[in-house]
Amino acid sequence: MTQLLISKTNYSKNTEYLKILKSINSIKVPGKIILTGEYSVLFGKHAIAFPINKYLYCHIKQNFSNTLLIELNDLNIKRTFSLNEIIIKGKIIEDCYHKNELIIIDPLDFVVYLLYKFQTTFSVSIKDISITISSEILINHGLGSSAAIIVCLIKALSKFYNLQISNSSFIDFAIKIENIIHKKSSGVDINTMEALQKSGLPIKSYKKGFLS
Repeated sequence: MTQLLISKTNYSKNTEYLKILKSINSIKVPGKIILTGEYSVLFGKHAIAFPINKYLYCHIKQNFSNTLLIELNDLNIKRTFSLNEIIIKGKIIEDCYHKNELIIIDPLDFVVYLLYKFQTTFSVSIKDISITISSEILINHGLGSSAAIIVCLIKALSKFYNLQISNSSFIDFAIKIENIIHKKSSGVDINTMEALQKSGLPIKSYKKGFLS
């Protein structure tokens, strides 16, 4: 069975980058805690989740370099890709996933795969941009860090390219991306974060496919 592993490098709190991203009207998404039902939700039962006051921030700007620059500030990662590199790497990850082959996917590969799928799904050419991501959300602590990256980056890309993505298409796409990491996503993290962006309600009851 495929094992999808996220790098265990801890996010360090980079206050300088966070201040910058907060000041330029970046897209932000909160982390979350599941109060109850974390495992039963995988089998169609209810789970209750609520947000925490820690956020992931994403900002996209034009760079006019015919490349794509990705900065994951908390992990001290800064890498430039060509559009062709994004496509090749995305296809490799997707092929391994569908074949149930062992792959190790780190946070940078995860972002690259999301970009690859976003452009093929929503028919945009992702290049000439710089993407900066900073987070207050700890990874590997059950706080929804991977879902926060997904939701925040999709929202930032949608805003940058002026795309009107329906809620159902947004959720469906985001869960497919999350499956790359978790193999079988319940959807609770994605649905909770997306709903909170719209309603601001602090607690959500989720049953696979239904949020109330």
